[in-house]
This record gives sequence, structure tokens and C-alpha cells, in this order.
Amino acid sequence: MEDYKFLLIYGEFLNEEKRAAEFLTEKFSEYHGYALPQKSAKEVTKDDLSGNHLIILGTSVTNSLLKSLEDEKAYTSPKDDQGYTIKISQSIYNEELKMIIICGKDSPGCMYGAVEFSDYVTSYLDTKDPLQRYPENVFSKEHLENYEITDAPSLKNRGIWTWGHVVYDYKRYIKNMAKLKFNTLILWNDCLPVNIGDVIDEAHSYGIKIYLGYSWGWNEARPENGGLDISDERILSDIQEAIVENYKKDFLHLPIDGIYFQSFTETEKYEINGVVIAKRVVDFVNDTADRILSISPDLLLMFGLHASSVSEKMEYIRNTDKRIMIVWEDLPSFPYSYTPRMLSGFDETVEKSKEIASLREKDELFGVVTKGLTCLDWETFSHMDGEFAMGMSSDEFIKERFHQKEKLWKYVDAFWVKNASYAKDVIKLLAASNKKTLVTGLIEDGVIEEKIPLSVRIFSELLWNAKEETDEIILKAMLI
Repeated sequence: MEDYKFLLIYGEFLNEEKRAAEFLTEKFSEYHGYALPQKSAKEVTKDDLSGNHLIILGTSVTNSLLKSLEDEKAYTSPKDDQGYTIKISQSIYNEELKMIIICGKDSPGCMYGAVEFSDYVTSYLDTKDPLQRYPENVFSKEHLENYEITDAPSLKNRGIWTWGHVVYDYKRYIKNMAKLKFNTLILWNDCLPVNIGDVIDEAHSYGIKIYLGYSWGWNEARPENGGLDISDERILSDIQEAIVENYKKDFLHLPIDGIYFQSFTETEKYEINGVVIAKRVVDFVNDTADRILSISPDLLLMFGLHASSVSEKMEYIRNTDKRIMIVWEDLPSFPYSYTPRMLSGFDETVEKSKEIASLREKDELFGVVTKGLTCLDWETFSHMDGEFAMGMSSDEFIKERFHQKEKLWKYVDAFWVKNASYAKDVIKLLAASNKKTLVTGLIEDGVIEEKIPLSVRIFSELLWNAKEETDEIILKAMLI
């Protein structure tokens, strides 16, 4: 429509704000056959402002127009980190035209606002009229209705836990993480990918923090390796030495946001050879962490802890070094179980969630790994025996791999719709317990770079807004 031109005015074309502009450009192309014109706020003219429908993007710091509009009370600016305001109204520069404001509290908030507008608001406005039988073009003059929302996440830290070798296209994978408004990726590898630097840079451009995982005794403790005699101090000393050397050789030089590790707690036993697992693992982890942090004092260490072996020995776990984030998994039922239909023991799961969330101080470094989405097939799994290039598979392979997973995702999606309220109760509890809470979902070999399944969208919306009614969350996930 030649008489209905839009102009995107951005604050800065860097990192998350650049990604925000890309998301908007991509969405706009679905509605109009011309490229979306774009211009820096520093170069915009009065004629630009009065002669176009406007999309004004950025923050009040990076985009001077947003600052001026805020001062004129043309919109309510977001107050919370990662928050955003979206407002559609008549243009303040020409009342015959429309103006779309997407303002972030910060750069991540700007990107999340662009994602919200692109993936949800356009779909919502397309179908807003209850008498409307078919979706309309939201960017047409007749259907771009007034709209306003200011929002921010319930959980500041949200993301995915996965093995790196089942990320098949790291660029598409990370882009889809951003579209889910995730900001944390925990990557576990037998061997570091040769292109891990590229993966980290790509993630950081979307505001996603990368935590690289490696074994702190987990590999040695696996049954197929003979198990680990934790009563032998010499064995643990040798493992600790290897951990520290591994950190210095493989991780010290990388621009990572932290290290995730697992030790010898993945068992339902409480003792090994007469030694209490909870006590020994805390002593071992504290000593090892102290050596790592003496090298890199600002490094965030995440202790992946299996509740199954320590849940009755919490008095020991409480003594974990306060500089370490405990990241819990393996509580009895959904949303910690591998299957989304496992509700037996849910009341116990709620009580355990309260216990682990309040085990240390209110502002402790605390996280969980939820499950019930997809996981590795351990009957066919084999460990990588050398370095590899992560996320470089062909489009043909990825399409076929997703096709193989469709039946599984159909099952998972169905039970997430049915049981989402259970997941919400736990996530809401965790969000209220600690402002620093991290919630990651185990999504292994789900091929989400090809398509984001409904269950993953429901999960991401629960993390963003745990207070929303469950049916509204499901509706939103389906509209997206």
C-alpha cells in the first residue's frame, strides 16, 4: 500500500537493539511487499516524523525521541530491568498517522518488546474483533488499533539446559531462544566445541548468557565407569586437580558467563561406602570452587545438584559456599520429572521446592532445572570422544530430525496443556521465593531451531509471567 508507509526509527544498531530491529523487519515482511525503511533517531527529520507511520524503537537512553515522548507523557516508560512498553496510538507528530512505540527499560527489554510485538501483539490484534471470521492485516490502516502494555519478567533468569552436540544449528537455536525471551543457556559437553567462541558471541548478541558445563566427578561416578569411591581422599584429590587444570586449559580464556558442573550426586543412595554423599560432595565442591575462584574471582559457579541423593541431608547442603549457585534437579514429580504426566508426589514436590528455595538466605544464588519436555535417548546415546563443530548441521538433516521428534512433541504438548497449572504453581512459588532465582528447562534433542513446540512456548510464558491465569498463558502461547 503505497499510501501507507512505515518508518522504523531506532536508537542504536547494536546487540539486543539491533536484534530488535531485525525481529520487527522480519515480521513486517509478512504483511507488506516493500522493505521496512529504517533511520537512526540522530538523523531523523521533521518531515520524517510528520510524513510516516512510525515505529520508534530503543530505550529512553539510546533513542532521544523516546526520551522526549516520555517527558511529554506520551507513554508510560518501563521501570523494571528487562521490561518494555508497547504503545500503539495516533502519531503525536501527525494525528492522521499511527505511531508504534517499543521502549525497553534496557537493551534486553527493547528486544523482548520487539519479540512481544512481532510474535504476539500482531497476532492478537489480527484476531481481536470477536465478529471477525478471518485474521486481518494488522499493519493496514483500518486494523492497526490502539494498544498499550508495560510488562517485565517474573523471573529475571530464564533458559535452557542442554548437551551441546544436540544443538544442530546454533544460530537458529539461539535466535529462537531470544524469541522465547530466554536469557540463559547451560551447555554441557564431553569436549568443548571447536567453534565455542562463535557460539558465545552469537548468544551474547541476543543478551543470552552462556554457562559451560563439565564434570566435577560426575563422569567418574557413572555406573558404566565403575562408580566412584568417595571414601578415598586420594581419588577425590586427583579428580580435583584434573578439574582445576581443565578449567585453566579449556575455559579460562573464554568470555563465558560462568561454569556449570555436576559431581557425584546422581543416585538415589544417601551414602557410598559408609560416607554421607551430601557431606562429602559439599566439602569437595567448596574446596574445588575455592581454587577456581582464586583464579577467576568474578566467575559464577553453578553446582548442578541431584536432590535424589541429598534431600534428607539438607543440613550438609546448607554449608555450600555462598559464592556458588546451587541448581537443583530430580525432585519427585512434574515439572521436575522427565514426563509431563508424572503428577504422583506433587504435594511433596511443592514442599521440597519451598525447602530448597529457602535453604540458605533469601538472596542466595539459587536455581532449578525443570524437565518434562525432551531429553536424550540414553539407550542410543554415546559420548563424544573428541572435539566437534557445534550446531553446523544441514537444513535437510534438521528437517528430518524434527520430523522424527514430532510424535514425541505431540505427546509432550498435550500433557503440558493438561498439566500446565501444576508447573505454574511451582514456578510461581520459585519466582516469589528469591529475586535471583534461575529456572532452566531441560530441552535435549528437541530440534527447537526448526520449530518451537507449543509446550516450550507455554513453559517460556510461565517463566515470563508466572502470575497470569493458566488458560490465558496457553491461549497466548497458541496465538504466538
